[in-house]
Amino acid sequence: MFDRDEHHEIPEAFARAKREGIKVVFSNPSFDLWLLLHFTAFSGTQGGSSVVVHQKLRQRPAFETFALAHGDKSLKGARIEVIRGKELVATRNARRLTKDFTTTECSEAGGHADHCQPLSRDHSTNVWKLLSDLKIIDA
Repeated sequence: MFDRDEHHEIPEAFARAKREGIKVVFSNPSFDLWLLLHFTAFSGTQGGSSVVVHQKLRQRPAFETFALAHGDKSLKGARIEVIRGKELVATRNARRLTKDFTTTECSEAGGHADHCQPLSRDHSTNVWKLLSDLKIIDA
């Protein structure tokens, strides 16, 4: 599980994982998108930046200081409580993101996770697949 952040060898990591039979959980532009999706749908390419995601997330209860001056990105206490039980909302919103892609390669109909180049998945997250595989949610 990783996100885009400043990683430079993402396509190579995906190719190696595929060769090794390892499933990949990937968020673009960042894992923080998954957190935001617990509250609201989201759209618009981000060019690898989390600025807008962070701005929108800070509008939510308990996340007012998220990713500010000291990089406060902790997930504990009140933050956990406000997202608890909203996994299916986040999943629904994450799955909708693939409908925003304009190319067939990256659309939901195109088999997004298998056929779309990782860096073309701007904005997306498949954290929900991990939760489904772990039987935490039924997606």
